[in-house]
Amino acid sequence: MLALELQKYGVTVNAIAPVAKTRMTEDLPMFQGAGEELDPKHIAPIVIYLASDLSQEYTGRIFGVQGKKLFIYKMTVSDGMETPGSIWTPQEIAKNIKTILGE
Repeated sequence: MLALELQKYGVTVNAIAPVAKTRMTEDLPMFQGAGEELDPKHIAPIVIYLASDLSQEYTGRIFGVQGKKLFIYKMTVSDGMETPGSIWTPQEIAKNIKTILGE
């Protein structure tokens, strides 16, 4: 992860995952009927924040922006399972996929 590698140099690395209605996205079904609430102007403040010294203590984060809502994406890890053999086969994965997924 780039955030870990660059941390020793004092460089922060974050990402932005915006959802906005633009000319490129306006024809997608999820944007039909969306108006001002998904305007791209809502994305600029987090970009400015992350480019400023105000965010210097945060690195390795994925900031989501959807209209007025700002949030963090987090990864979860299931309990999974170890392969019954020496290396997974596609068939073993298919057989155990629900356990691997934590379902």
